[in-house]
Amino acid sequence: MKRLLWSIVSVAAMCADAQEMVQKEKSPFSIDGGGDIRFRYDWYDNLPNGNGSRNGQVSTPYVDLSRTRTRLWGSLYYGDYGIYARIADEFRTYRNYRPSQNYNKFPEQLFVDNLYLDFNNLFDRVSIRIGRQDMRYGAGRVIADGTPADGSRSAYFDAVKVSLNVTDKTKGDFFGTYTKPVDTFFTVGDADGSDYNITSYDGATGDATKIDDLTEWGLGTYWTLKEIESIPMEFYAIYKQESRWFSGGNRNTRIPGRKYGTLGIRIMPKLMDDLKGDFEAAYQFGQTDSDGSRNIKGQDIHAFMLYGGLTYTVNSLEEMKPYGTLALLYLSGDDTDSAYDHKNGPSKGATGWNPVYGRYTYLGELPVKMYGSSYRWSNLLWPHAEAGFQFKAFDRTNGFKVQTGPMFADKDDRTGASDSDNNLYRGWYTQAAYDCTLVKEIVNKRGSLKGRLLAEHIFYGDYYNQNTRPDYGYYFRAELSLAF
Repeated sequence: MKRLLWSIVSVAAMCADAQEMVQKEKSPFSIDGGGDIRFRYDWYDNLPNGNGSRNGQVSTPYVDLSRTRTRLWGSLYYGDYGIYARIADEFRTYRNYRPSQNYNKFPEQLFVDNLYLDFNNLFDRVSIRIGRQDMRYGAGRVIADGTPADGSRSAYFDAVKVSLNVTDKTKGDFFGTYTKPVDTFFTVGDADGSDYNITSYDGATGDATKIDDLTEWGLGTYWTLKEIESIPMEFYAIYKQESRWFSGGNRNTRIPGRKYGTLGIRIMPKLMDDLKGDFEAAYQFGQTDSDGSRNIKGQDIHAFMLYGGLTYTVNSLEEMKPYGTLALLYLSGDDTDSAYDHKNGPSKGATGWNPVYGRYTYLGELPVKMYGSSYRWSNLLWPHAEAGFQFKAFDRTNGFKVQTGPMFADKDDRTGASDSDNNLYRGWYTQAAYDCTLVKEIVNKRGSLKGRLLAEHIFYGDYYNQNTRPDYGYYFRAELSLAF
């Protein structure tokens, strides 16, 4: 670890020296580079899953693991045109999970995490980015992670993005994405005998005998409008196609694909100096594929996402900003068994919300496990409150928060559940987090060392009614991030 840290610091210092030399010579070229390392320790027990039961793991009562992600990046620009590249690795140590995963390998796999070309300020209005890149819009409920199935390892999109600055306060992005199930072209190394299956819905590995083989692509646009200062707005429209795939790699469990569009709007009114709102609504429409050979009929897609929240912040204090939020999140559920494909017979349509490019742990580590390994937020009603404070001394990443509230299913989609057993209460979920900046401006007035503590707890409701399982689940994380 010390050797790795010293290597990152050395590379960052060399890049910074090269940049300073180029600037002194007044060259049109701009050279930069750096790196970061993030260490996470996770400990959890009694996770929920998507079937209305709990993963008590009787033989392994808790999970104890750590993850270390390292990244190095560099860029070369000539005026407004340039190239950016970042390579990364994440290796993991499982201490109490499955016996076959009690390992620690470094590096497990070295992969290209970002690699794109920039063409900025074309006609003073247009910028184009071509290649592997990170993209995140709005609150991250719809567009945030292009590689969901590899967890914390990466979040990139293989995409082309065109940005249009209509005015200083109005901007629109147009993008196209394409994601294969396994990236081998930009990856070097072996992940315990298999590759990461980055699009998987059921957590299958990239082993050739288990690959899901889900390919997806999409086209979209996202607009930010701030012409009315008191009512910032965002609009988006996305078309996405997800191919058929094989659950667990089994060719006998072929899952039909789907083609669907998503239209959404987000409004963030400033109601008073200390009171702000956040309201988002989206509608999905389209159809799942039919499969005549398996007697599976295509289903019409009609799904919704709604979010509404009010936040009161005390801005008059000098050293800190206490705040409180009341909010409600609604994600529509399916009328029948929420299996992705509706392969169990006719239904009223596919009414479960699909998070599009939002399959990651944005609500929390415990609740996302309600959906097994798919990260597919859906079928959820969550009224909740959040309170906390942020320090002014450094930046908005320094502070403490706690959020809590009951979670419900929109529809009873449990396998084998009867109409009379209509239990929708998932449980009471609570999360507390503390973020802090320990050191700033480490090298040449940049870089930082940040820390995070995260704790989560859920009391399970009748939706997870199994007498042989514990009545609660919990999760804890400690994290350190060093960047140059």
